[in-house]
Amino acid sequence: MAKITTIQAPIKGWNTVTSIDNIPPDMAIVLDNLIPSTGSVTSRKGYSSHATGVGSGNVDSLFELKALSVNKMIAAANGVLYDVTSAGAATSLATGFASNQWQGSVFNAVLGLVNGTDTPQTYDGTTVAAMTVSGAGLTVTNLSSIHVFKNRTYFTENNKQGFWYSALSTMGGALTFFPLGKVGNFGGNLIAIQTLTKDGGAGQDDAICFFMSTGEIIVYEGTDPSTDFVLTGVFKAGRPIGPRSIIKLGPDIMFVTNEGYLTVSSLLPLSFGKDNGKINEFIKGAASTAVSANPTGFGWQVIVSPSNNILVVNVPGTDGTIVQHVLNVNTMAWCRFTGISARCWAVYGNNLYFGSTNGTVYLYGPEYTDNGSAITSVYQGPYLAFNGGGQSRTTAFRPRARIDGNLTVTVKSSTDFKPFSLPYTVSYTFTGAQWGDPWGSPWATSNTVINYLNMNSIGYDLSISLTFTCSGLVDYFETNFLSQSAGRI
Repeated sequence: MAKITTIQAPIKGWNTVTSIDNIPPDMAIVLDNLIPSTGSVTSRKGYSSHATGVGSGNVDSLFELKALSVNKMIAAANGVLYDVTSAGAATSLATGFASNQWQGSVFNAVLGLVNGTDTPQTYDGTTVAAMTVSGAGLTVTNLSSIHVFKNRTYFTENNKQGFWYSALSTMGGALTFFPLGKVGNFGGNLIAIQTLTKDGGAGQDDAICFFMSTGEIIVYEGTDPSTDFVLTGVFKAGRPIGPRSIIKLGPDIMFVTNEGYLTVSSLLPLSFGKDNGKINEFIKGAASTAVSANPTGFGWQVIVSPSNNILVVNVPGTDGTIVQHVLNVNTMAWCRFTGISARCWAVYGNNLYFGSTNGTVYLYGPEYTDNGSAITSVYQGPYLAFNGGGQSRTTAFRPRARIDGNLTVTVKSSTDFKPFSLPYTVSYTFTGAQWGDPWGSPWATSNTVINYLNMNSIGYDLSISLTFTCSGLVDYFETNFLSQSAGRI
């Protein structure tokens, strides 16, 4: 006798760790361009052109300056710093730079920029100028990252085991060197600095973390390195891959390593809200593979978009392709974005932007097309057994979804871990009320467009692969399978 089995959409996200025969029903083997949420998975937003003429090739840096009455966004490409605040053609601010791979930090309403090659720069919202900076034994052009901690600016220098710090309330100026080579146990050079906030807000109990290329994290507390810095500890983690891959995440710090995506709170014996490895739990397979394949490739970056409730890890491939590993920060579930060739990211205002490979800065969202083209999303479900260990014949299934645009669904299936069947495609023309239309409910039956689809599979375990190509939002929330016992072998 045939029965209906309902499997929830993969709201727990992309699982890159568990063997495919043990992945839970509410997770996915592949989850591309579908963001897991509390009751469904929804297609990612698309992108549209924001600023053009940012050079003619790679846009490698993107920053927001928001302070006092200033609210600007700048980009770097082809040896030029551009104003890309307004939509349309970018405006050149300064030229003649050897590197476009800047690191930046805002202090006292000024954006400080360093790149390890050129003279450090400042930007006040109007003018780009050389930063006033010096230090005994310092090669100014070697300053490679900048960080603000307790009213001082801190810098890393290429191939150094210590940091430079400024006088109080000063951007740059006369810097003093603080050596770390005798503190760590594994050598390596300092590559990034970040703040650890124990109570969730900036204050005197904040600690400063120094990330060494060998994976050591050296933690100090205090306000003045020359008088009251106290070593909290030296802790070992995976090897971080660069300053853009280390980000403040609430009170915590997340960083990309050869061991996956780690948080400081999961490594240190501190009392504030521990992540306990949850961020890395199901993504570490894909993360460690990607880092191992291309640890020095440019484009690695972590960014949080509060308005979209996502954390994005930009992942450059060795073949020039770029993908993103994306975390729903509310549910801690992962997916992957494809089709977005981002070299760098920034949040400007409440929106998320990225610099691409064609001299253009793009806005992510709010539409669901990539510059007018339909977005393709892919879901491969786990292998499921419907008959208590016996063989099942599955004769039909129905992916239940709501859409807001014309849709094609390409279907494949696999039984007992065999190769997937030949794909077939079903097309649907959207005729219901658009989402947000005052005449239509988002739960209206006209939005549920996929009927039962025929299939004829016999086996102990079944996996389906669905490819949605749609010019609007896809909201996929469950699949119904029609099956019956096929006896035992």
